[in-house]
Parts: sequence; C-alpha cells; structure tokens
Amino acid sequence: MTHPKIQLTRTEKKKLRTQELILSVTIDLIESQGFDETTMEQIASVADIAKGTLYNYYSCKEEILSEYIKQTFTKENHSRIKDIENLKSTRERLEYLFDILLKGVKRHKEMFEKYLIFQMKEMVRFEKDKESESGIGTPIAMIIKLGQESGEVRTDMPAETISEFVLFVFIELVKTFYSNPDGFDQNGSIESSINLFLNGASCVAKVV
Repeated sequence: MTHPKIQLTRTEKKKLRTQELILSVTIDLIESQGFDETTMEQIASVADIAKGTLYNYYSCKEEILSEYIKQTFTKENHSRIKDIENLKSTRERLEYLFDILLKGVKRHKEMFEKYLIFQMKEMVRFEKDKESESGIGTPIAMIIKLGQESGEVRTDMPAETISEFVLFVFIELVKTFYSNPDGFDQNGSIESSINLFLNGASCVAKVV
C-alpha cells in the first residue's frame, strides 16, 4: 500500500526551515566555542532572526540541544528497533542500546552532559507532552514491550513507568562515566546497570 506524502503549507515549510536553521546554527556554535559560551542572543544573531522569533520556537538553548539530539536518535530508531527485535532477551537488548548510546556520549561529551541534565528535569515534570520526549524513548519502549510479552518484565506497572526507570538507570550509568572518564569500565558498568534494572535493589542476585 502506498502512503500519500504529507503536503505542507507555505507557512509550515517556512517554520520547518527556520527550525532547521536554528538547530544548525546552535550546534555549529556549541561545537566551535562550547555550550556555556553560546547564548540565545548569539544564536538569533547568527541565524539572522529576531530574538523574539527564536523564543517562539525554543525557550532556552538546552531545549534546542535536546531537540537536535532527539532528531538524531529518531533518525536511527528504525534500524535500531529492527536490531532490538532480533535479539533474544531483555538483557541483550539493553546491552545493545546502552552500548550505542554510551558511544555517542563519549563522542560528544559536553553536549550530552547538558542534554541529560535537561532530560532529568523533564522526567520530574508532572505535565508532559510529545514534544518533551527524549528520542531514546522509542527503543526503550520496544524493549519493555518485548520483555513484558516474554515474561521477563513485570506487567503490574504501566510500561511507561518502567521505561522511565530504564532511562533513569541509563542516566546514572552516564553519570558514572562523567565522574571518572579515564577509569570507566564500560562493559562492567553496563552489566551492573542492567542488573539494577532487572533485579532491583535486592542484595541477592537473581538468575536471569
């Protein structure tokens, strides 16, 4: 079945081009001079748009960075979900996802630090919308869905709640890397983090 292409209006196309320009300018500035040195005023100036226009799109540079990383994740989600579906267990799927994400963290250390801080703030908001999703949420949701279907993941709690716990565990894993990047044991840290998710805080290791 062929799906018709969505036709955008002229206004929607202009809005999309402006959004793409803001993202491109922001990332270029961050990569060239650092996150802390980049300001919303500077972004507006380089993008050649009014500061008020910029704030109509994004409330802060953290939100711009979050949108950029979200889009980057989303572009890769289709192939990653196919890989996840081909793995046999929740542990293998989480190992796969955490390994990929950590490689991205290591390549863009400063940007991911700011991004994850922003995501932690978003996690504790009582009111959420689709725009605030991290982009990591799609593969995590698939992992939880497959785990519940196979009986590896509990079903007496909402899948969304369990998915947020996975994201929290990953953020704690990344914090371990940031606290000691030179001595970071990636494989061992991933295994410990997944054990925390699968076994909870029990001091007695469960067979998985």
